[in-house]
Amino acid sequence: MEEQFYLIWPAVLLVAGKRKALWVAVLGACACATYRFFAWQRYNHVGLDTVTQVRADALFLGCILAICLSYTAGHRIIQRAARIATVPAFGVLMYCVVHFRWLPPFAESAAITVLLAASMRPYSILSQTLSLAPLAWLGRISYSVYVWQQLFMNYRSPWFLLLAVPLFSICSYYFIERPCINSMRLHIRGDPYLNAMTAPPHMPAVAAPHPIVAVIPLCADGVATDSQAAPFDCVPADGPEA
Repeated sequence: MEEQFYLIWPAVLLVAGKRKALWVAVLGACACATYRFFAWQRYNHVGLDTVTQVRADALFLGCILAICLSYTAGHRIIQRAARIATVPAFGVLMYCVVHFRWLPPFAESAAITVLLAASMRPYSILSQTLSLAPLAWLGRISYSVYVWQQLFMNYRSPWFLLLAVPLFSICSYYFIERPCINSMRLHIRGDPYLNAMTAPPHMPAVAAPHPIVAVIPLCADGVATDSQAAPFDCVPADGPEA
């Protein structure tokens, strides 16, 4: 599912721009959630529960959040709302995890989006918890874990899974992902458009913003809590602390 989405969404941003792409994401999320609701029985089992048409709303919600956070006013509104909705969102997420095995309802994706926004608030309990050294390190290698775990999911031995996934993930992060991220950072610093895209919302950009700015907050592990965790040095408007 992700592969098709990551090919299409950047093209939508480049062609339509941020404002129109926002509407595309909103309509896409609504269409996907509505279709899944009416076709729930058809897709609620292994094999069909991960196809794009019943999962894309989760990615669209991330895109909506990213675009809104790229505007100063949107950033402030979302942060205030997330502060109020953090506890209810966590409760909704736990309920969905317990009661839904295959297909996730729209409420689960919405709750994760709220928690994602709340984690960007400096000094919040959620942000402080996620900033603990072991969790921050796990966040750095989480994309590699995500990439490699599928290769070993069919092995019956849980011990092999517990040993192989961390080993491959750590090697993948330090020898492939991290060097590529560092190379991309050097490229960004030398490009005025890319440099403008990664500027925090509360700081003036050095050049006119490019439509693909909305892709930046979606990189790697989602919302990063420090400069090493964010491939594009994304930081919240209130400052780099998390």
